[in-house]
Amino acid sequence: MKTKLIVLLLLGLLSCSKSKNVDPASACNEYLQKYSSDLTKFGSDPSPANCQAVVNSLNQILNRCTILSEAERKTYQDNLKDVKCN
Repeated sequence: MKTKLIVLLLLGLLSCSKSKNVDPASACNEYLQKYSSDLTKFGSDPSPANCQAVVNSLNQILNRCTILSEAERKTYQDNLKDVKCN
């Protein structure tokens, strides 16, 4: 599970590069940074609250990050399906 979390973290950090288009890229980077932070917390403390924070971050990325490619969007959708907060 930790390996998967690390891979997800790296994908999150690399999926949106900095751009001169302030609005979409800035928003995307904020959501990705939040996801990275939440994923790190969940990796060190897999509590239900930290798990839910990861789910919320993924939903924000999928709903608000408009500059994702279809492949990136699919990756985040698959990641969301893999998160189990039971």
